[in-house]
Amino acid sequence: MRNTLPRTIAVLVVALACSDSTGSKSGPAVAFTAVSPLATFGTVSTALSPAIEVKVGDSAGTGVANATVVWTISGPGTLSALTTVTDNGGKAKVTLTFSAAVGTTTIIATTAGLATTVRFDATAASPAVRDDWNTVGHDGHRSGASSAVVNGPFTTLWRYDPVPPGTRPFEYVNTAVAAADGAYLQWSAQSKLGAGYIGATEVDRVSNSGARSWTFDGGYDANFGNWISIWGTRLVYQDDGIGYLNTSTGAKLWGSGVDWWGETLADSSGLYVDQDQHYDGPGPFVALMDATGKRTWTANSYGKVRGDAFDYVAGLALANGKLFIAGDYYAAATLVSPPLPGVYGFNASTGAAAGYASTKPTSKLSADSTRLYLIEHGNTLVARAQSDLHVVWSAAVSNPTQQAPLLANRNVLIATNAGVESRNAATGALNWKSATITGLHATIRGGPSASTTLAAALGSNTLIATSSTDGIHLLSLSTGVELYKYAITTNAVRNPVLINDPTRGSILYVLDYNGLIAFSVTANK
Repeated sequence: MRNTLPRTIAVLVVALACSDSTGSKSGPAVAFTAVSPLATFGTVSTALSPAIEVKVGDSAGTGVANATVVWTISGPGTLSALTTVTDNGGKAKVTLTFSAAVGTTTIIATTAGLATTVRFDATAASPAVRDDWNTVGHDGHRSGASSAVVNGPFTTLWRYDPVPPGTRPFEYVNTAVAAADGAYLQWSAQSKLGAGYIGATEVDRVSNSGARSWTFDGGYDANFGNWISIWGTRLVYQDDGIGYLNTSTGAKLWGSGVDWWGETLADSSGLYVDQDQHYDGPGPFVALMDATGKRTWTANSYGKVRGDAFDYVAGLALANGKLFIAGDYYAAATLVSPPLPGVYGFNASTGAAAGYASTKPTSKLSADSTRLYLIEHGNTLVARAQSDLHVVWSAAVSNPTQQAPLLANRNVLIATNAGVESRNAATGALNWKSATITGLHATIRGGPSASTTLAAALGSNTLIATSSTDGIHLLSLSTGVELYKYAITTNAVRNPVLINDPTRGSILYVLDYNGLIAFSVTANK
C-alpha cells in the first residue's frame, strides 16, 4: 500500500521523535549525571526537599527523553517510585520520605544501556534525639559531625570565664566538651610552683545557665591543652597526669602520677589512651584502661630516660572493632627499635596488631565505615583502607590544620590557611573550596593539635568554621557558600562544640582565650 502521508508531515514526525521540547535534536544516551547534590540532609519522618534528580544526556549534553531510570534504596525511608522516565529535558526525579529513624539513606540510580551509576546519600537528623559532644571530634570516629541543627542568626545565651583558685593568676582556657546536662571546660591557672612553669590543669563543670557547678584544681605544672573526654559518669583529663573525675561532683575517682599527656577516647570496653611525651612519667604508649586505671593491654611503648621519646601527632580513632593510631614518633639515638612513624591498627579489645603503614602523619585521623582519613607529610590528604591500610586515594592540599579531617555524609572536609575544602570520600574528587577564611589555624598551648576550628551540623546541612581573626562562619555543607557570619574581632575563637538537646534545641559552644561562650543556633528552622 502506498504511503500517502504528506512529505512535510512525515519530516515533522521524524524531527519530533529525535528532539526535545525546544526543538533541539538529541543523539544516543551516553551520559548519566546527578542534577541534585550527592549529599543531602533532612529531618526524620519528613520528605526530603528538593527531590533527588538525575539527567540522561547525549554526547553534546542534550537531554534524552523517555529513558527509564531505576532507583534502589538502602537505609531508612521510602521512595515515591522505583522507576521513572526522563522528561523532554532528559531529567527524572524521585522524592525520598525519611522514616522515624536517624541515619543515612543511600539511593542509587541506573539507566538501561549505560554502566554509570549515580549514588546519593541523604542523612536524617532528629530534634528529639540527644547528641552529646563527648570528646575531640565528637565521637569515636572523630567525625566532627553532630546531628544538631544550626541556622543563623546566633543568639548569645551566656559566657563563662573561670575564676582561678586562691591567689594564683588565671592563664588561658584550652578545650571543652559538652552534654545536654552541662559543659566541661579545661583551662589553666598558674602552677603552684609559681611563675615560669607552663600552668596547672583546671577543670570546671558549667551548668546550662552558665553557672559554675564545681572546679577541679589539678595543681600541676605543665598544662599542654590536651582534650578532656566524657566517659559515662567520668570526666577524663590527660594533662600532666591522667585522672577520672565524677561528672556530678568533680570528685577525683582515680589519678596517675604526673607527666602524662596526650589523647583519650572511650567506649563500652574502656578508655583508650595515647601517651605522647616522655618527661618524668612513662614514655609514649597506647593502651586500653579500665575504671581503676589498670591497663588491659599496652602497645607501642618505648622510652628510657627523660626527653628521649615523643609522639608529635598521637591521633586515635575507633571503627569496626579496631583502634587506629596516627603516630609521628621521635626517638633518641640511644633507643633500640622504637615504634616507626606511621598508621597502626590494633584489635580494640585485645591490642593484637591489625596492620601498619609506613608514613609520616601530620594530623589527627578520622574514620568512617571502611576508611581512615588524615594529612600525611604536611600537604597530602590521604584515604586509607581499614582492612590493610593501603592508600585508596590521596590529594595535594595547601597548609592544612592538624585537626582530624571532618566527615559529613561521605564527604571529607579540612581547614587550610585559605579556607575550607570538601572532597568526595569515595574518590577524593574536589567538591568545593570556600571563599577565603583566614584564621583557621587558631592555636593555644599544646600547639595546633590541641585546637579545632570546624564542626558539622548534619541536621541543617551546615558547617561551623571558627576564625581567630573575625569570628564564626556558617557555611553550606553542600556548596561551601557562606550563609551567616557572627563577627568576633576582639578575641580569637576556636574549638567549636555542638550538642543537640531535645529540650533546648541545638547549642553551639566556642572558646576564646578567656572563657566559654554558648549560643542558641536553631532560629529560622
